[in-house]
Amino acid sequence: MRLPFHCPLIEGEHLLSWFMRYHILSGRQKIKVSLASIGVARGRLKSYDFNETFLAVSEFYKENFDKNFCVTDHSPLALWAFSHGSEYFSAWKKDNQLQLRACFEPNKLAVPASWSYCPICQEEDRDNFGFSFWHSEHQIPGVILCGKHRTPLITDRKVLQVLGVATLPHAYAYQSELKYSDWMLDWNDFVLSIFSMLNSDPSVADKLKLQVDKILDLPESKSLADKKALMEHQKRFDTEVSISILQYLFKFYSQVYKHPPTVLGSTLGYKTYAKGKHPVYWLVILYWLKNEIDWVALK
Repeated sequence: MRLPFHCPLIEGEHLLSWFMRYHILSGRQKIKVSLASIGVARGRLKSYDFNETFLAVSEFYKENFDKNFCVTDHSPLALWAFSHGSEYFSAWKKDNQLQLRACFEPNKLAVPASWSYCPICQEEDRDNFGFSFWHSEHQIPGVILCGKHRTPLITDRKVLQVLGVATLPHAYAYQSELKYSDWMLDWNDFVLSIFSMLNSDPSVADKLKLQVDKILDLPESKSLADKKALMEHQKRFDTEVSISILQYLFKFYSQVYKHPPTVLGSTLGYKTYAKGKHPVYWLVILYWLKNEIDWVALK
């Protein structure tokens, strides 16, 4: 990459945040013009979409392109090893033609998919760098607090769904939609710890999924006969996991559904075709079983 101005990635910055800063410094009015300049005709800057736009920006930033660079350092992508399995995940890193589905279910998931920021971080960033930026850690699905300041993250589910205008966190003055509650800290630390593990080694996702089957006494190859056992486990799951967490993650715990899905059945049950689940399904199952998982065996 050769730019007519100095614009390095900041440690912990989301890759697409860097591209937004590049766009602002370029003097172009519309983001679509900057995207077109790198060969993206209809791109959108989403925090959780890792295909055309994300890969084009990665290649634009780093001449000797390596997907490991954008996966481990400047995006929340590592969690999607749960959705697709580490084998496919590793293959995707080597093949630009492979697609990686975000597995987002807007009719089921309540967890925000919009860009989030910490109000204290954005003030510190402006003091330290002269500008704010979108932190990768704040975009991890399920993360509700800033890991550094322990304050609820701020977002706007409509305005910040896509970064469609030349703007950074300090341009917003929204209020957090959630007030701090005791459950948030333990949950948040757990999600960040899992993310750190997968960032270092995506195969940990497969090992954890195998442990879940073992703990729940489920076969690796599922069948319809497992439905009864999953229903019994689901009863315990619904009793033991905080309703605040469940309502934060899933709409079907706070809204009326004619045929409400179940977390365990839709994630662990028999499927007639391969369909990855969004990472938060796996995160909440692991959180539920955290005291029964052999964490030492993952090392």
